[in-house]
Amino acid sequence: GGTVEGFVDMMNKRARELGLTQSHFVNPNGLDQPPGQAMSAFDLAKLARHLIATYPAYYHFFSDRDLSWSNIHQENRNPLLGTVPGADGLKTGHLEAAGYGLVGSAQRNGQRIILVMNGLASVKDRADEGARLMEIGFREFRRYQLFKPGDTVATAQVFGGAEPNVALTVKKPVALTLQVDSRPGMKVTVKYTAPLRAPLDPSQPVATLAITAPDFPGLTVPLYVVHPVDRAGIFGRMLLGFRALLGMK
Repeated sequence: GGTVEGFVDMMNKRARELGLTQSHFVNPNGLDQPPGQAMSAFDLAKLARHLIATYPAYYHFFSDRDLSWSNIHQENRNPLLGTVPGADGLKTGHLEAAGYGLVGSAQRNGQRIILVMNGLASVKDRADEGARLMEIGFREFRRYQLFKPGDTVATAQVFGGAEPNVALTVKKPVALTLQVDSRPGMKVTVKYTAPLRAPLDPSQPVATLAITAPDFPGLTVPLYVVHPVDRAGIFGRMLLGFRALLGMK
């Protein structure tokens, strides 16, 4: 960055690129509690997820228990390591205004949980509460895989097409994390303006998939036709016109 100010400008630009909308940096390290410097717990969780997903070749360093360099021995302060099964990161923190904090992560059976907490009164409280909340997370929440690309989510009626119906699917896998008790109340609804009018292109969304559940903010996903649907030929369109005149489906 050339200067401290230049580096901070780079930090804020990068934060915006990562979608950290509740963060603003005034100095590079957060020390001395400069006015205007802030980062929300949600943004810390988003940054942790980005680090884990984007830098797998380096993420393992967060789980190292200690480090020696130039005759200096430094232990990892993360209280989850060695006490919570599957814990492998990330960072402790402490400021007078914020108290003792932790960005922790653990993975078990393919499920990863990221925990962010702040405002603890002591190192012991941070360790105890961090372990307690992480265990609650693994006990009370599950990751549910619902649909993957190519799955038929629903079938839609087509007007003026070479075929009367077409399957709808998703472009990306649809999965969500729910409390175990919320799963029985989950509802999946497909919405579209019927009938879809041919021609239909798989690159364009034609419907939406709405997912709701108790204590869940909800999720809306676009749906696409599984394959192109051309317009019906001249005789097919004539037949559709006759059927419309006669009130036939």
